[in-house]
Amino acid sequence: MGRAQRHPAFKKCLFVLGLVILMFFLHSLTGLESSLIAIAGAFLLLLLVGKEEFVEHAMHGVEWPTIFLHRSLHRRRRSRGDGRHP
Repeated sequence: MGRAQRHPAFKKCLFVLGLVILMFFLHSLTGLESSLIAIAGAFLLLLLVGKEEFVEHAMHGVEWPTIFLHRSLHRRRRSRGDGRHP
C-alpha cells in the first residue's frame, strides 16, 4: 500500500467522492441540482480534512456574493420557465 493510501485524509476524500458520485446518480430522485451536490461535497471535504485555519482561509477566498447571485438568477429563470429544465 502506498504512502498516500495510508493517509487518513485519502480515505476521507474517497468517502466524500463516492458520496458525491452516488448523489449525482440519484439527483433526479432527490431533486437536488448537481451544482449543489458538488458544492456540498467540497464543503464536506473541507470540514472533514481541513484544519481550522485552512478552512477559514478557504472560506474567505470564496466569492459568496457571486455564487448567490448566479444561484438566484438560475432559480428565477427556472421559475419563469426560461430555463432548459422543465
